[in-house]
Amino acid sequence: MSDNILRYKKWILQPNRLETENLYKEVSLSGTEICVCGQCKEFLTIKNHLYPTEIKDLFTKLGIDINKEYELCDYGDKETGHVYSWWFHFVGKIIDGDDCSVALQAGGYTMDLLLINEFFQIGFTQKISKSFFEGRNDLIQVELWAEIPWDTSGLSKLNTSYEK
Repeated sequence: MSDNILRYKKWILQPNRLETENLYKEVSLSGTEICVCGQCKEFLTIKNHLYPTEIKDLFTKLGIDINKEYELCDYGDKETGHVYSWWFHFVGKIIDGDDCSVALQAGGYTMDLLLINEFFQIGFTQKISKSFFEGRNDLIQVELWAEIPWDTSGLSKLNTSYEK
């Protein structure tokens, strides 16, 4: 494990950037590129405009290839636009900060994500859904959530973040 300690918002992470980069080099296509559904095709047309600069910088430090999300979930259309969640993985640990996966009393779980800007949220969890890197027990899942307006011409607003 890398000795690299990374502070991001309310988390202290210990990523192994080089090992994560090497794992992503073995992945030829993202989950959305493999999928043929309309939601994934739509996401592919807008995803490069979704990420705030701080998330792009964070992914570089974690070793994550921002073009290779594993999965996309489309939670239907709201009156104001699309609601998406998707995730990535990196090799490492959460040293401090809450795991975003929160168990529900009735069973299952929900995600408690941190707001980055008015459209975009992030969290980290040790609860791995699915991954390109099956069989590893040293992964952290990065959960992302975005509520995208129908009119995507203003997506440049997504590249800014709230100061916290």
